[in-house]
Amino acid sequence: MESADTSLSMLISVEDLARRIFGDDKKSIKADAFDSLKIIDVSAGGDPAAEAFKTKAIPNALFIHVFKTLKDKDGKYPNAFPPAEVVKEHLEALGINKTDELVLYSHPGKHSGATRAYIIFNHYGLNVKILDGGLKKYEELGYPIQEGTEYTGEKSTIDSLESSEDLVVTLEEMHNFEEGKVDTFQVVDCRGAKDFNGEANDNIEGCRQGNIKGAINIEASEFLNKDGTFKSEEEITGLVEKYKLDPEKETVCMCRTGIAATVGVFGFKKAPSIGFPKVKLYDGSWSEYGSNY
Repeated sequence: MESADTSLSMLISVEDLARRIFGDDKKSIKADAFDSLKIIDVSAGGDPAAEAFKTKAIPNALFIHVFKTLKDKDGKYPNAFPPAEVVKEHLEALGINKTDELVLYSHPGKHSGATRAYIIFNHYGLNVKILDGGLKKYEELGYPIQEGTEYTGEKSTIDSLESSEDLVVTLEEMHNFEEGKVDTFQVVDCRGAKDFNGEANDNIEGCRQGNIKGAINIEASEFLNKDGTFKSEEEITGLVEKYKLDPEKETVCMCRTGIAATVGVFGFKKAPSIGFPKVKLYDGSWSEYGSNY
């Protein structure tokens, strides 16, 4: 089981990041600030997110279009988990080295982009953190912003990326769970209640509405505070009690297309003192399951 310190290593506060960039001065960037630090806007939201980056960004930030680039384009469902080669290619294009410290942030309300990118980068052994509170809190504390620009520097060279653990759960495993053939894990569905209950319009062609029998519905937003920061271990304990979760079981998070589920994966992973020895992602999520069963 991970130590309690793990939860702290997954996040960086705005104040700590600002000290890395500006020192004691809120305006002047330190000469060596970005020698091994890469700040990346990974906001969810498609092309509008890319446009928002051009208008407002943390100094020297890069942009990764998570849903377009960090995916297996040959996958059978919308946001299939990317193979190492895809991740390596896009990191190299942005001049990112394997030894760099990556800090991910999002615009208000776009948190699932940061958690999705975190889960991917962490899976391949990179040193990565999420900026707690994102751009909203950074601005509220009065730190400088600038227009985001496309990276035009030199490419880097990464020898290889290795996966750290078995993270992604398969369709067959999920079907066996619904059929009652396995009881080694619990399923948390991070969709909104209407989607979970089959009461919302679903525009995925060929996918029925509904949920997996036995899944527990905890909307992704419940892992976040109103200011966009992530809930503490004490608050996660409250969710565990509220939804009668078993923190000693493997926990599989899912959603509609594998994006919002990563908020749940991140939330449970940062609460190691509670339990949760292994948290996994059903990447195909309802878009795959509802199209097959």
